[in-house]
Amino acid sequence: LQPAEWSGLSLAVGVALAEALHPQVQIKWPNDLCWQGRKLGGVLVETVSLGAQRYAVIGVGLNLVAPALPSDGVLGPGMPALPAAGLLDLMPDAAKGVGHWLRRVAAPLLRQALDFEAQGFGHLVPRYAARDALMGRPVRLSDGREGVADGVRADGALWLTAASGRSAVWQHEVSVRPC
Repeated sequence: LQPAEWSGLSLAVGVALAEALHPQVQIKWPNDLCWQGRKLGGVLVETVSLGAQRYAVIGVGLNLVAPALPSDGVLGPGMPALPAAGLLDLMPDAAKGVGHWLRRVAAPLLRQALDFEAQGFGHLVPRYAARDALMGRPVRLSDGREGVADGVRADGALWLTAASGRSAVWQHEVSVRPC
């Protein structure tokens, strides 16, 4: 890929995956896929420059089967606040094997990567907004700031509205947790 601007690539990948998997899959900025408030998977994008060339490695992790909850329903230390979701929860045909869901997401993911190279992320903001898991929700950033998630910018930054005003948050600065 040789896009003019790399920011927003993980969000573009998230849009492609969410749309390919299920109408109810949402994206939690900057790189999580969620279904019914449960984490289904995630996206990791790393870039590296070799001379004048810059390359992207896109990693996608999707849970095939959600881990079972303890029989008493109490989550232990270090466990996520909500249980994970699995592809089998929303796509019973995923039981056909990894190849089945891989075929379902590979072509849309490739198309989205090429589209991102040509146009960047900005034109995808409305599609992202349709699946934004944080929009309008109170959030706490790992740096201590709190506010309400207010969508994403054309460059992929999260809009945070707080008592002090509206500001952009970059994914390399913080992690975001719903309050």
